[in-house]
Amino acid sequence: MRKLKDNMYPVCTILYKKDNSDGWYYACMSGEVKVCEKKCKELKEKNNWYDFKCYESSRCVIKRDIPFGDCLPEAKTMHMTTDLIFYPQEKKWYYPNEVIPYPNNLAKTINKFEIIVKGEGEDDEYLWAPDTEDDFQDETDVIIHFKLSKNKIVTIADDLIIYIPKFIERLKKDNYSNLTVEEYNYTKFLAWKIEDKIRLIIQSYDYADVVITFDKLIPTKLFYKEFDSLYKKLKYYINRKTQLYRDFKKQEQFLHSLKWKYSKELVDEPQEYTMFDWAKNKIKDLKAFAEKINQNVKKSNKKLLHFHTGEYKYWLKSDECIVRSYSTDWKIKDIIRFVKSANFEYKKGITLSDIYKQLLDKGFNNVIDCKFNNKEVTIYANGEAESTEASQEEIKKLEQIIKNISKKFDDKSKFTVSKLVCLFQKYKNISSFGFRDGIMKL
Repeated sequence: MRKLKDNMYPVCTILYKKDNSDGWYYACMSGEVKVCEKKCKELKEKNNWYDFKCYESSRCVIKRDIPFGDCLPEAKTMHMTTDLIFYPQEKKWYYPNEVIPYPNNLAKTINKFEIIVKGEGEDDEYLWAPDTEDDFQDETDVIIHFKLSKNKIVTIADDLIIYIPKFIERLKKDNYSNLTVEEYNYTKFLAWKIEDKIRLIIQSYDYADVVITFDKLIPTKLFYKEFDSLYKKLKYYINRKTQLYRDFKKQEQFLHSLKWKYSKELVDEPQEYTMFDWAKNKIKDLKAFAEKINQNVKKSNKKLLHFHTGEYKYWLKSDECIVRSYSTDWKIKDIIRFVKSANFEYKKGITLSDIYKQLLDKGFNNVIDCKFNNKEVTIYANGEAESTEASQEEIKKLEQIIKNISKKFDDKSKFTVSKLVCLFQKYKNISSFGFRDGIMKL
């Protein structure tokens, strides 16, 4: 059986240069690499090219006869698949180690140049404050805004900070430098030193064509001062996130050390509470946390009544009581269903985490969202199913299918959710569209 790739038709990209200067013209043609290289060798001899590169860049389902010819590829695609930089004045592409000539068009000199940087949690639509363990595992997001520029750059401080010193060092040494602001930002900086000024061009590759969003002449001292400030701001936000994480872990440790009690009368609104009287030796820290909840509620644009941190959302019931519940809806739904079942065992002093552990042990957690006979159904780890669309007869049929599949596993520890989803593929009337892996509890 032939592979899909063998049934498709290749298109090659050709980079060629007419002389020994930096920069490449971009062309393409259809055909295998050997065929295209042969054509390039003929053109090199005929047109006295200095050099060329030829490689397969795509394959098409439909055969197309594309003769050799210069072309302008999509900017976004070039940014995502190559490190080439486009120079519109020559319609040439440059590798980062090559030197792009100084532009021959005029640029305005500005004496006010400022690079604004905002970090996580600073009330910007692009950013959010880390509030879970997973959020802190990510790198530090920042927004960079060059005044007079047309767009904001949302990027990762940890990546950018590595390249700024190299960018500046090359500029001072060679009077030219460039910097690409991470893969998914579609932004490139180009800079030239000309007399006592720096020409800075910012290109955006987030469109079909390369768009220049900033092109100004900046006094040299001001330019270096602002880029030095940019570096320090990035370092500040990286260090700030590290400190936030330390504070987060310390707060989590404190909150988990408190006594919490499940509110058994609120079955449809699972929550637990702690009283100030229960933590007299920790009252100062508890009051400080209560104030944090208050401040968060007051400043929230969304008018939230709770403060989200870690696994939980917290709110004040009174001046002497803090209440919390899980922040994820699916956990809450699982707990409500489990507590209403005959399988739930209430014990004095039980907490939400105790309930959820008991729930997991008995397989009452939602593990698969699927369609059975084109009706949406939820499947739990214990093999039970639930639906507002399917009939009871259909639910019983689906549960029997799960039981029959489980019989194939002598070692039940190997009967995972993902294996069940995979085996569902044999059934035309079952299609899963979401699952949480783990061990089935049949």
